[in-house]
Amino acid sequence: MEQSHFLSKSSASLQTEQEHEEEGYQRVHQQCRDLVSRLPIVEGCSIMELCFHDGFFQPIPVMVGSMMVQKLFEARPTDIIMATLPKSGTTWLKALLFATVNRNSSPSPTGNLATLNPHQCVPFLEGELYGDGVRVPDMDSIPSPRLLATHIPFHFLPNSVVDSGCRVVYLCRNPKDNIVSYWHFISKLRKKNGREPLPLDVCFDRFCQGRSHSGPFWDHMLGYWKASLRVGGCNYCSCDTRS
Repeated sequence: MEQSHFLSKSSASLQTEQEHEEEGYQRVHQQCRDLVSRLPIVEGCSIMELCFHDGFFQPIPVMVGSMMVQKLFEARPTDIIMATLPKSGTTWLKALLFATVNRNSSPSPTGNLATLNPHQCVPFLEGELYGDGVRVPDMDSIPSPRLLATHIPFHFLPNSVVDSGCRVVYLCRNPKDNIVSYWHFISKLRKKNGREPLPLDVCFDRFCQGRSHSGPFWDHMLGYWKASLRVGGCNYCSCDTRS
């Protein structure tokens, strides 16, 4: 009876602790939303408006997630973080690194990739993990080494990424290939949502102005390039899509 009572109290205490953690998480998320609501807003290329903060543009919900990552994410030495701009080979890099890290697994290193999308195998920090303002992400449930992805510029990542010594793999793409791929992608997205197609020249102008997801392009790319020169564990590679 006493043991049952003790377990009941422990369970109640754990539940209370989880509730407090969720309340604190939701409070930080609301603070980030309030901050983003006061940021300059511009029209980008896709269907969502972009907000500008600390030198870069992001869709409003993504900026909230990025702020959450900066405030709450604690990197571990064994983490592998994949960083890209959208339409720069993100899906390919996720599949490649997932298969590489799990190459000795049984029965096949690509077993999960046969049934799951690479984005399910390697979640986005500012998206699937910290983009939800309701549930605290269960980072301990991700097997080590944790494979994580992001579009966040290097300077906006939390200090723990550098302090922990975790690995960062950055993939860049020829900007001409990037803008064409980006335009085709947003054209499909706009059509799906009943929006008028965006002329390529307008998309090009906005892209050059930095008004794209996590742009400006060169600032994002150079941020990671400079980090690769001074930070151990930061690896920089490029994707050439020419046949």
